[in-house]
Amino acid sequence: RMLFLDGILQSESSSEREYHEALVHAGMFSHADPKRVAIVGGAEGATLREVLKHKTVESVTMVEIDQELIDITKTYMPFMSDCIDYVGRSDNCFDDPVLDLVVEDAKEWFMDRSNKADKQEKFDVVIVDAMEPEASSAISKDLYDTAHLEAILNTLTDEGIMIIQIGRA
Repeated sequence: RMLFLDGILQSESSSEREYHEALVHAGMFSHADPKRVAIVGGAEGATLREVLKHKTVESVTMVEIDQELIDITKTYMPFMSDCIDYVGRSDNCFDDPVLDLVVEDAKEWFMDRSNKADKQEKFDVVIVDAMEPEASSAISKDLYDTAHLEAILNTLTDEGIMIIQIGRA
């Protein structure tokens, strides 16, 4: 199975595990104690699935703009959000109690949070798993602009790590 958005390949069943493992685990293992994690995008649930493998994780905030895409991937690509083998986790990653799913524009959400960063808890790890940066859509350009990336950085703890998907080799 393959998922396309605006004609651009986003995910494919034959290589999604390698992609999501590489995206998530290097950064998660680089942090000494990743408890609070945010995911930008990730409608398929596979980034969430990989984050939930880490027993230190106490909360995950996933900011995804498209509820319909989440619903489509739950229906047609359920293997992406399958956490059935994870001890202490829900069978479907989207049902896990540590998840706070925010269906909202990530740039606006992080910009707002960045402005209040001194008053809010910060993230140990933020994973940007959104559209390919080289995609020609206005959405992808907006996700990777300097203001949005700075807003994400402002929501990190001092030891925080930002993981960002920058395109295919």
